Formats: sequence, structure tokens, C-alpha cells
Amino acid sequence: MTEKTAIIVDSTGGLSQKYLNLPNVFQLNLLIHFGEDDVFVDSSADEAAKRFYQRLGEIDEIPKTSLPEMGDMIAVYQQLIEEEYEEVFVITLSSKLSGTYHTLSLVGNEFSDQIKTRMIDTKGTSYVLEEMVKTILEMRENGYNNDTIEKMLFKQIENSAIYCLINELDYLVKGGRLSGTSAALGNILRIVPLIQFMDDGTVEVVGKIRTRKRAYKQLTSYIDEALAKYPAGIQLIVAHGDASEEAESFMDMIKEQYPNIGEIRAGFLTPVLGVHGGPGALGMGYVARPENFIDEVTN
Repeated sequence: MTEKTAIIVDSTGGLSQKYLNLPNVFQLNLLIHFGEDDVFVDSSADEAAKRFYQRLGEIDEIPKTSLPEMGDMIAVYQQLIEEEYEEVFVITLSSKLSGTYHTLSLVGNEFSDQIKTRMIDTKGTSYVLEEMVKTILEMRENGYNNDTIEKMLFKQIENSAIYCLINELDYLVKGGRLSGTSAALGNILRIVPLIQFMDDGTVEVVGKIRTRKRAYKQLTSYIDEALAKYPAGIQLIVAHGDASEEAESFMDMIKEQYPNIGEIRAGFLTPVLGVHGGPGALGMGYVARPENFIDEVTN
């Protein structure tokens, strides 16, 4: 393992500070536009997320989101080349939901004679991206080459899942995933829409569940299935749209029901994700641990 390798991640991954502080990890921030000249930079910092969700609750019109600045993308590549990196893993949210993957692919191609780019479309978002970073770092530390690591990342992506309970139904209406009539009826009947990232990276409403309690039961059924399928375990993830008390309560329920589940990665849905999920959203996901596939990717 001689190649000097960097990692680029988009900001929806919500990277914790321990990863952001590493010299070979770089984050590119998506943007939120409240108006033509009013731009909020996507961030994994809790303080920024709190400010964003507070502001989101004070306005009537949902803001728009956009890709990282092209200049920032080019600047990162120039820095990598100056620092003599030979390869870079680029980890992005689903290419079906954002142009970040495709734009970074184009930028990587422009510098292909100076650095090799390995594009990773997670077909998801949020802390799933952080798990990819963790896998790269741990496998490199254990002496695996980048070809093997890339195979592992794709296996983990194939064996991951993301679900989200939506609290503010208007966000699904404005996103084109729910009709206004359905939203009005849903509010009256206390319907909780359940959305899921599909295998191709698109998002669909897969359930309209009566009451939050039943929705939690549905989510835990997915945990049952995952634990049965992956004997080496899963990394469980809980993310929320400024609903920390509900997230804590949900995690307490999980830990009581699954005492051996291990650490649960938890935190905010970053502001860009909050634009689409709305305040009060509660997300749950998992990534199968690398140990489930190590024999497969090394043979």
C-alpha cells in the first residue's frame, strides 16, 4: 500500500470533527438559498443546524439547495495535487437526488492525468457517508489496497438502508411526493409518511402509518431483518431534523430492545437534508459492518 490517498465527502455526510480534523479528509459544502443573495452554507456543526431549523420554522417558503461551488471543487483538487496525493475517494449523496456526484466526476476527469479519482455514489446520504470514510481509514490502516477498499464500499452500499419519518407533510407536498389532499387528510388522521431510499438511490413514500408508535414498530422490524441477515453486525444510525428529544427517546427504545446493538451514530440531518425532510423528521438507517464481507472482497 504505497499510494497516498485522500477522501472528499460532501457536507450532507455530517462528518464528526474527528474526521474533519484529519489532514487527508476534505469536505465540500452544499448551499441553501433563502433568497437570491441570502445563502446558508450546509454544515455538520450542531450549532449551525440549530440556527437553520429555527429559521426554517419562521418562513413560509421552502428554500432551495444547490451544489458546492465549482471553484471549491477545483481548489480541493489543486490542493491534493500540490500535496502529492496519488488517489482520492470521492463520496457523495445519491446521484439521483443531487448533481454533486456527476459534477465532481467531471472535475475529477479534468485532473485525471495527475490524480486518480474513485467515485463512490452512496445511493443514500447522511451518516452513511461517514461510515464509508470510516471504512476507508480502517482498511488502509490494516494494510488493504484501494482496489479492495473500493469493493468493500460498494458491498456496504448494497447492504445499507435509510428510512425517514416525515413530521411536516407540506415538505412532501412541495417536493412532489404527496398530494395536498393526502397531506390534509394525513394531518387529520395523524398519518406518518415513511420514506425510504431505494436500491437505485431514489426516494419513495413506502408507508403511510397511523401514529408515531406504529411507525417506530415498523422501523424496529427493519432492525430485526438486518440483524438476522448480517451476522457480523450493523452500524445503526439515527438522524433528526431538530427533534433531539424524540431521537433520544427512540434510541432508548432501541437499546432496550436490542441491548447488544452497540453504539448508535446519532445527530442532526444537515441543513440541506432539512430542506427536503422538514423540521421534526426522524431518520434511521444502517450499514452492514465490513466484517460481513471481508472474505468476499479479498478473494
